[in-house]
Amino acid sequence: MINRYDKMEWLKETCSQDFIENQLMDAMVQWMGEDEFDKFYDHLCRNWEIARSPNELEAKMSDREYDPDTDESLNEWVKA
Repeated sequence: MINRYDKMEWLKETCSQDFIENQLMDAMVQWMGEDEFDKFYDHLCRNWEIARSPNELEAKMSDREYDPDTDESLNEWVKA
């Protein structure tokens, strides 16, 4: 029996580039429950330094601290 890594490698080798780039992730997510996807999403964002939300990205781009529980910047720039 082949493991999930071998299966994934098989898909990469045999599927079209369009499928790999545009449809594979959507197909995988459709099979996950909400909790499974949340764990996957958190793992992916944490390990690949991907912002979890537009607000987190904005905080990172503005060198602000970010609170993931409230999805808000912790310190705002003060106008002079």
